[in-house]
Amino acid sequence: MATAKKPPAKKAPAKKAAGKKLARITVNAEKKPEPEKRSVGRPTSYKPEYADLAYKFCLLGANNKKLAELFEVADSTVGKWIAEIEEFSDALKRGREIADANVANSLYHRAIGYEHPEDDIRTVSVGGGRSDIVITPTVKRYAPDTAAATLWLKNRQPTIWRDKVDLEHSGKVGLERLPDEELEARLIETMNRLGTLKK
Repeated sequence: MATAKKPPAKKAPAKKAAGKKLARITVNAEKKPEPEKRSVGRPTSYKPEYADLAYKFCLLGANNKKLAELFEVADSTVGKWIAEIEEFSDALKRGREIADANVANSLYHRAIGYEHPEDDIRTVSVGGGRSDIVITPTVKRYAPDTAAATLWLKNRQPTIWRDKVDLEHSGKVGLERLPDEELEARLIETMNRLGTLKK
Protein backbone atom coordinates (compact mmCIF):
# COMPACT_ATOMS: atom_id res chain seq x y z
CA MET A 1 0.00 0.00 0.00
CA ALA A 2 1.36 3.34 -0.87
CA THR A 3 1.55 5.98 1.82
CA ALA A 4 0.34 9.38 0.94
CA LYS A 5 2.78 12.18 1.27
CA LYS A 6 1.81 14.95 3.60
CA PRO A 7 1.76 18.31 2.00
CA PRO A 8 4.29 20.74 3.48
CA ALA A 9 2.95 22.86 6.32
CA LYS A 10 2.09 26.40 5.43
CA LYS A 11 3.72 29.18 7.38
CA ALA A 12 1.36 31.46 9.18
CA PRO A 13 1.49 35.00 7.90
CA ALA A 14 3.22 37.50 10.20
CA LYS A 15 0.83 39.44 12.37
CA LYS A 16 0.69 43.11 11.69
CA ALA A 17 -0.01 45.55 14.47
CA ALA A 18 -3.27 47.22 13.83
CA GLY A 19 -2.45 50.37 11.87
CA LYS A 20 1.19 50.53 13.10
CA LYS A 21 4.33 49.80 11.21
CA LEU A 22 7.11 48.09 13.07
CA ALA A 23 10.17 50.27 13.20
CA ARG A 24 13.44 48.82 12.16
CA ILE A 25 16.01 49.33 14.89
CA THR A 26 19.57 49.73 13.82
CA VAL A 27 22.25 49.57 16.45
CA ASN A 28 25.30 51.61 15.55
CA ALA A 29 28.32 49.80 16.71
CA GLU A 30 30.69 52.08 18.59
CA LYS A 31 33.44 53.17 16.33
CA LYS A 32 36.80 52.22 17.61
CA PRO A 33 39.25 55.08 17.64
CA GLU A 34 41.69 54.87 14.84
CA PRO A 35 45.13 54.03 16.10
CA GLU A 36 47.52 56.98 16.09
CA LYS A 37 49.84 56.97 13.19
CA ARG A 38 53.30 56.41 14.53
CA SER A 39 56.03 58.49 13.14
CA VAL A 40 58.98 56.74 11.75
CA GLY A 41 61.78 56.30 14.23
CA ARG A 42 62.26 55.65 17.89
CA PRO A 43 59.47 56.79 20.27
CA THR A 44 60.26 59.83 22.42
CA SER A 45 61.38 59.36 25.99
CA TYR A 46 59.70 62.64 27.01
CA LYS A 47 57.07 62.45 29.75
CA PRO A 48 54.60 65.28 30.55
CA GLU A 49 55.87 65.57 34.14
CA TYR A 50 59.30 66.58 32.79
CA ALA A 51 58.06 70.15 32.20
CA ASP A 52 57.43 70.77 35.91
CA LEU A 53 60.69 69.08 36.88
CA ALA A 54 62.64 71.10 34.31
CA TYR A 55 61.13 74.31 35.70
CA LYS A 56 62.25 73.42 39.22
CA PHE A 57 65.72 72.33 38.09
CA CYS A 58 66.12 75.60 36.14
CA LEU A 59 65.26 77.58 39.26
CA LEU A 60 68.25 75.82 40.84
CA GLY A 61 70.43 76.89 37.90
CA ALA A 62 70.42 73.75 35.74
CA ASN A 63 71.62 74.23 32.16
CA ASN A 64 70.72 71.97 29.22
CA LYS A 65 73.65 69.63 29.91
CA LYS A 66 72.59 69.19 33.54
CA LEU A 67 68.96 68.59 32.46
CA ALA A 68 70.19 65.87 30.10
CA GLU A 69 72.00 64.20 33.01
CA LEU A 70 68.97 64.47 35.29
CA PHE A 71 66.58 63.02 32.67
CA GLU A 72 69.21 60.46 31.59
CA VAL A 73 69.11 61.47 27.93
CA ALA A 74 71.58 62.94 25.44
CA ASP A 75 72.19 66.70 25.29
CA SER A 76 70.73 66.72 21.79
CA THR A 77 67.50 65.17 23.10
CA VAL A 78 66.97 68.08 25.49
CA GLY A 79 67.57 70.45 22.57
CA LYS A 80 65.00 68.54 20.51
CA TRP A 81 62.45 68.71 23.33
CA ILE A 82 62.97 72.48 23.59
CA ALA A 83 62.41 72.87 19.84
CA GLU A 84 59.43 70.52 19.54
CA ILE A 85 57.57 70.49 22.89
CA GLU A 86 56.09 73.88 23.73
CA GLU A 87 55.26 73.13 27.38
CA PHE A 88 58.85 71.99 28.01
CA SER A 89 60.29 75.08 26.31
CA ASP A 90 57.95 77.37 28.29
CA ALA A 91 58.93 75.66 31.56
CA LEU A 92 62.61 76.39 30.87
CA LYS A 93 61.85 80.04 30.11
CA ARG A 94 59.84 80.39 33.32
CA GLY A 95 62.60 78.74 35.34
CA ARG A 96 65.39 80.82 33.81
CA GLU A 97 64.75 84.25 32.31
CA ILE A 98 61.38 84.99 33.90
CA ALA A 99 62.48 83.80 37.36
CA ASP A 100 65.70 85.85 37.12
CA ALA A 101 63.71 88.91 36.03
CA ASN A 102 61.30 88.54 38.96
CA VAL A 103 64.15 88.18 41.47
CA ALA A 104 65.99 91.15 39.94
CA ASN A 105 62.81 93.22 40.21
CA SER A 106 62.36 92.24 43.87
CA LEU A 107 66.03 92.94 44.64
CA TYR A 108 65.77 96.34 42.96
CA HIS A 109 62.71 97.30 45.03
CA ARG A 110 64.39 96.03 48.19
CA ALA A 111 67.51 98.09 47.37
CA ILE A 112 65.67 101.39 46.80
CA GLY A 113 62.88 100.87 49.32
CA TYR A 114 59.22 100.50 48.50
CA GLU A 115 55.72 100.92 49.82
CA HIS A 116 52.36 99.22 49.41
CA PRO A 117 48.82 99.70 50.70
CA GLU A 118 47.88 97.69 53.78
CA ASP A 119 44.83 97.51 56.03
CA ASP A 120 45.34 97.96 59.77
CA ILE A 121 42.79 95.70 61.49
CA ARG A 122 42.05 96.23 65.21
CA THR A 123 39.35 95.33 67.67
CA VAL A 124 38.04 98.32 69.63
CA SER A 125 36.00 98.03 72.80
CA VAL A 126 32.72 99.98 72.48
CA GLY A 127 31.42 99.35 75.99
CA GLY A 128 29.03 96.92 77.49
CA GLY A 129 31.39 94.03 76.83
CA ARG A 130 31.09 94.56 73.11
CA SER A 131 33.87 95.20 70.66
CA ASP A 132 33.94 96.21 67.03
CA ILE A 133 36.49 95.52 64.34
CA VAL A 134 37.97 98.68 62.83
CA ILE A 135 39.76 98.53 59.49
CA THR A 136 41.99 101.50 58.67
CA PRO A 137 43.65 101.74 55.25
CA THR A 138 47.35 102.60 55.63
CA VAL A 139 50.54 102.58 53.58
CA LYS A 140 53.33 100.23 54.65
CA ARG A 141 56.82 101.58 53.88
CA TYR A 142 60.11 99.71 53.72
CA ALA A 143 63.41 101.57 53.95
CA PRO A 144 66.13 100.93 51.35
CA ASP A 145 68.32 97.94 52.20
CA THR A 146 72.05 98.66 51.89
CA ALA A 147 72.97 94.98 51.49
CA ALA A 148 70.57 94.63 48.55
CA ALA A 149 71.85 97.88 47.03
CA THR A 150 75.46 96.73 47.36
CA LEU A 151 74.69 93.36 45.79
CA TRP A 152 72.86 95.07 42.93
CA LEU A 153 75.67 97.54 42.25
CA LYS A 154 78.45 94.94 42.52
CA ASN A 155 76.74 92.87 39.85
CA ARG A 156 75.64 95.72 37.61
CA GLN A 157 78.75 97.95 37.92
CA PRO A 158 81.57 95.56 38.88
CA THR A 159 84.40 97.84 37.76
CA ILE A 160 83.25 100.56 40.17
CA TRP A 161 81.72 98.61 43.07
CA ARG A 162 83.76 95.44 43.46
CA ASP A 163 85.57 94.74 46.75
CA LYS A 164 88.74 93.43 45.15
CA VAL A 165 91.17 96.10 44.01
CA ASP A 166 93.80 95.12 41.47
CA LEU A 167 97.12 96.90 41.84
CA GLU A 168 99.74 96.86 39.15
CA HIS A 169 103.39 96.80 40.19
CA SER A 170 106.17 97.91 37.95
CA GLY A 171 109.87 97.41 38.34
CA LYS A 172 111.98 94.50 39.42
CA VAL A 173 111.09 92.60 42.53
CA GLY A 174 113.68 90.22 43.86
CA LEU A 175 116.01 89.34 46.71
CA GLU A 176 119.73 89.71 46.65
CA ARG A 177 121.93 87.19 48.35
CA LEU A 178 124.38 88.99 50.62
CA PRO A 179 127.59 87.38 51.78
CA ASP A 180 127.40 85.88 55.29
CA GLU A 181 129.88 88.39 56.76
CA GLU A 182 127.81 91.37 55.56
CA LEU A 183 124.55 89.79 56.87
CA GLU A 184 126.22 89.26 60.26
CA ALA A 185 127.47 92.85 60.37
CA ARG A 186 124.00 94.25 59.54
CA LEU A 187 122.39 92.04 62.17
CA ILE A 188 124.80 93.25 64.87
CA GLU A 189 124.24 96.88 63.84
CA THR A 190 120.46 96.49 64.01
CA MET A 191 120.62 94.79 67.40
CA ASN A 192 122.88 97.56 68.78
CA ARG A 193 120.41 100.18 67.62
CA LEU A 194 117.60 98.36 69.37
CA GLY A 195 119.71 97.88 72.50
CA THR A 196 119.24 94.16 72.55
CA LEU A 197 122.88 93.16 72.18
CA LYS A 198 124.70 92.54 75.46
CA LYS A 199 128.01 94.22 75.81
